[in-house]
Amino acid sequence: MVNPSKGLVLLLLIVEMAILLLGAVLCGVGPLAAFPVTLCVSTTAYRQLFGDTDNTAFLG
Repeated sequence: MVNPSKGLVLLLLIVEMAILLLGAVLCGVGPLAAFPVTLCVSTTAYRQLFGDTDNTAFLG
């Protein structure tokens, strides 16, 4: 499903890993802020790739 956007998905993964690594370097307290940021970025990317409709009926 992500084949046309494979490069962008890989870049997103690298950026998210960098954010989490930077958060871990900041005395262990950084992940408390870094994890929600990466979760929001992943959610936005998922919605852009697959749309807003819930085909699995997981949320409804």
